Order: sequence, then C-alpha cells, then structure tokens
Amino acid sequence: MEPANEQLKRALPTILQRSSKTQGISSTRGVYICENYVSEWQGFEQEVGAYISATDLSFEVPAETCEVEKVLVGNESSLVGRFLQNIGVPLGRVMSVLSSQDLLFGDAYSGTLNLSKSIPDIVLLRQSDGVVTLVGEIKPFWLLALETMDPAEPRSLSALFGPLGQLVRYMFDTKLLFGFLSTYNATIFVRRTERFRFEISRPILAAGTSPSVRQCFAYVAHIASTSGFENDPSFYDEEAASKVFRNPIGIVNSSRVSRGRRPATQGGSSVSSSSVFVQTSLGSFSVELFDEIAHRVFKVRFGAEILCMKVFDEDSVDFFDTEIAGYLAIEEMGGSTVFPKLVGFGEIILANTIGGHAMIISLRAGLPLSELDPAVLSSEQKVMLHSRFTEGIDVLRHLGFFLHDLNPSNVLFDMKSMEVTIVDLESLLENKMGWPIEDGPEALGISEYLP
Repeated sequence: MEPANEQLKRALPTILQRSSKTQGISSTRGVYICENYVSEWQGFEQEVGAYISATDLSFEVPAETCEVEKVLVGNESSLVGRFLQNIGVPLGRVMSVLSSQDLLFGDAYSGTLNLSKSIPDIVLLRQSDGVVTLVGEIKPFWLLALETMDPAEPRSLSALFGPLGQLVRYMFDTKLLFGFLSTYNATIFVRRTERFRFEISRPILAAGTSPSVRQCFAYVAHIASTSGFENDPSFYDEEAASKVFRNPIGIVNSSRVSRGRRPATQGGSSVSSSSVFVQTSLGSFSVELFDEIAHRVFKVRFGAEILCMKVFDEDSVDFFDTEIAGYLAIEEMGGSTVFPKLVGFGEIILANTIGGHAMIISLRAGLPLSELDPAVLSSEQKVMLHSRFTEGIDVLRHLGFFLHDLNPSNVLFDMKSMEVTIVDLESLLENKMGWPIEDGPEALGISEYLP
C-alpha cells in the first residue's frame, strides 16, 4: 500500500515503442474546429495545485507493482491500453475513495452514450448508472507532436484543429463541457465555457510531476462530475455546430470530385493479380501496383508511365475530397511545378488487397525531408529549397488555403536538381486567419531545413 498522494503525483512510465514511426494513420474524421473559438485555459495548472492541496489524499491505495513498461506499443489501440493501465487504473483507485459517485475510466460502450453519432476512445463514467462525465480522444505521439503546441502561440496550433475538432464533436454529441486529447506523452484538457468558446490547457507532459498528468485528471474528473453538463439546447443546435466546426475545403467541391477523372493519356495496364480498377463517371481505368512507397501510397504503372497512387479508405473520404479539390484548384489557376500533377481519381471497384478511393498523381523525384539530415544540406540548397517552397505556399495563399499540418515527410527535395515538391494536400483548410506566405504554419513545420 502507499499514500494516494504519492501515486497521483508520480510521473507516467515511459512508453516502449518500436523505432519505426510509420505505424497507423491518425484520422480526424474530417472535422475541424474553427480556431476563432479556441483560447487558452489560463490558470489551469494553478487550479490543479489548489485542488490537490485542499484534498485529503493521505489515505492508502494499492501500490503500483511495476513502474517500468514491459509492453511494446505499435498502434493507437495499444496506446489506449497503456493509457488505461497507467492513468485509468491509478485514478480509479483514488476516485473510488474520493467520489461518492464511484468514477471509473472505460470505453465508450461501457456507458449510456448514444453511439450512433460518435465513439470516443475513452470516457469517464459513474459506475453506478453508466452516466458519462468526460470524453477523451487518443492520438499516437509519433503522429501528433502535442507537446510542442502552446495555446498562447496560435502558430503552434495549426496541426491541432483536426484532432481537437474530433474531440469537440464528441463533446457536442454527448452534451458535455469537458474533454481531453492525449498522446500519452502529452495531454491537453478542454472545457467549454460559452456557446462559442473552448479553452485548452497547456500540454501536460507524461514525465511531469508539478502537476502530474494523474493530478490533472483527478481535478478535471472532479469538476466534470459536478459541473460538466450543459442543458441549454442552443449549445448543441445546428447554428452552433455550423460555426464551431468547419469542413475541409474539398467538401464544397464534392460534386466535382465525385465524378472522378480518367487519365488523359491512352492505354492502360494489362490485367493481373496486382491490377486496381478505378471507376469514374466516364468509365473505369486500371493501373498495376508494383511498389508501396509509404502507408497506402504506391508506385503504379499505367501503360508506359510510372505514376503515384494514394489510397483513401472509407473513413478518409473527406480527406480524399479535400486533396482532389486542392489539386483541381491548383490546376485551374494554371498549375505549379511545386506540386505533382493530378492524373486521375475515382472509386476503387476491384482490387485484391485495397479498397476505397484512389488518387493518381505524377511521380516526382526527391526524398522526403524527413529522410534528410538538415546538416547535410548546403547553404545554397537551403536557399533554393526555401525559394521553391515559398513559391508553392504563394500558390496556396492565392487560392485562399493553408496546410495546417505540413511536416518534413510532406516535402520532397531532389539534392541534385534542387527541385522541391509539396505533397499530401489532404490537410488543406481555408486561410481564415490570414496566414502570410513567409511566416505561416507550413514554414514552421520544416523550419530546420530552411536558411
């Protein structure tokens, strides 16, 4: 046995993960929160400290038997399991004593939620009646650098609007005022204080002890169970939702996207076990897979051409719409050599191992910046990279867009020709904040590669 206070203030065990950072895709279900309604939860850490100081935590709870992880994690589901083990179990021990409501963490199916709208990764609920008081979303720390995001610095939040929008959607659907977004390594807490105001804490790190993640959860669990519900229907009506959430830019062009496009060149691929058939409103075409470049990204043959195909599953159709709409918009303004050329797209109707929607683009030379050490780039190469990259961002700004989570894996650089290619346009959003060309979130994402 050990004092509850000791268990709550302890840092979390470090997660063991394989060296590869490519496992899984972190989906945001195409829901983005409008950044105008996001602000900092000022004084959050002080509130946690005051609650812990005022609460009698001298009682004893079963001691933790292992403070070092002995489980390898490789995907989001495994990370949820480690969260419940290292946060949910200790908090459950403490809250069963502190709260007359006997609060416990669980999955969405353990409570009384209507799951026809959305399914949070984790909930906090009353064991006695299953009423949920807090909802949470888990994202892999190798896909979302939550610890770098500062609510006092809007530029750092550009990659947060998708995951945060997903969490706030859960809060809408459950009519709750509190939620949390966690990568395990870092956690932010969210409270809704007004119809159009969502406050987020600074990231609380897993290694931190002042306050610790567990102390923060103890405090948020307490206030969520006592004042976490909002019965005013105007908080959750369609008008509120239409202002709080915004769709990716592709949704407004979905009628054009849905028609698809056949490659303009003649020919096609001979039918084989690696053939993929793609349907458009003008008929189907086929390509032949022969190499997987990255997760759901392939080199394909179409006749004599070698092209690139990106595949979107059914959960990612909004991102498909967005990316296609981005390429169509670039094409309509005359095109740009900084972006691949859109060749064809449509719904996959026949394939051995993949399904969903396919986008075919030109295959460009170069390596992702994520595979290049910034130290190996010369001053001349960095200057040229910056110049060409800025040219591409200038195109997006003229179209009224910005890429909210551009990172080194989304920019290709050919060190010989010094050509730059920006790929992965699925995170395009309308530039309502008026991001400039030179100092926008895109440059922040690859700053170490710029002069």
